[in-house]
Amino acid sequence: MSPKKRKFIAALSGFLISILFVVLLLRSAPLIEIWEAVRQVNLLYILAAMVFAAISIMLRGKRWSNLFLPNHEIPWQSASSLVQIGLMINAILPGRVGDLARLGLAIKKFNAGVAFTSTTLVVERLMDGITLLVMLGISFLLLPELLTDQSIQVLGQTISSSSLIQVFKGLALICILLVVLCVIFMLPKGREFIYRISRKIPIVGRWLGNKEENIFHDIGKGLNALKSPKLLIQVIVYSGLIWGSLIVTNFIIAKGMVGINLSLLQIVVITSVSIAVSSIPAAPGAWGVFEAGALLSISMLGVSYEQAVAIAYVFTIHACQYIPVVLLGLFSVIKEHITIRKLPGIR
Repeated sequence: MSPKKRKFIAALSGFLISILFVVLLLRSAPLIEIWEAVRQVNLLYILAAMVFAAISIMLRGKRWSNLFLPNHEIPWQSASSLVQIGLMINAILPGRVGDLARLGLAIKKFNAGVAFTSTTLVVERLMDGITLLVMLGISFLLLPELLTDQSIQVLGQTISSSSLIQVFKGLALICILLVVLCVIFMLPKGREFIYRISRKIPIVGRWLGNKEENIFHDIGKGLNALKSPKLLIQVIVYSGLIWGSLIVTNFIIAKGMVGINLSLLQIVVITSVSIAVSSIPAAPGAWGVFEAGALLSISMLGVSYEQAVAIAYVFTIHACQYIPVVLLGLFSVIKEHITIRKLPGIR
């Protein structure tokens, strides 16, 4: 089978899996009741929610452009376009190839180097993880005791509260390790130490010896934005606004939907859990996994709800985040004159 045909089958499989997840989710309650709950939401609420979801996406572009400073000054609009393209590809294709596509496009467009650009993407993920954990931790402290013995049956699998706890423990560990590595690579002596250790590893040492550029130096340059108090504060603020916009998106839908009553702090938990769980490998757009995390978090919060209304809510907030991703991504593809099948990581 040719590589082109294999990629086509993989993409088609991703779409079919997403459709299957949605169908199974909707079958867990009478479809007419789910639709009735969605239908009662005023269209203005849905449009307003999508606007805040779109704002969150564009803020990601602004934050990413700041991570290139002070080494490269790039227009935030250009950075935002590549972010939108990458998110769109992740939403419609399996394997998170959108991240590779964004990396390849940025290297070509901004001429910043592989190691440098890759470092900015890692820092971006790190800031997301830290912001998620901080917001979730504050919410847990202010909310009443959670029901940690809850579990739900989604798509034929049981997902428990303990599973979510393990996900967040893993996320916290990854963030701690990344912070330590960032500190090491920000220090010249730290980079030199890692370089000497790496050169002693047979395969890695030979690979580093054949490289003309100093990869570790470029990684250090990719962390320069974190050395500037002004840039670091801006990155932290943008990270908070990115998540805050998604929280507002979910809060608007909660206020517009009859039959579910959620406070702002509860929305913070639902948003954090659903997006964290979405990092688990799944179908494009994390359909099914996103809803499972959101439904379980609602159960942990002790919120009383009808199954149909809860499914309508989690499906609606997911759709309000998903649709702007796809639309903005398509707009950026046209704006940048890019052919999707020729994108790096997809060819």
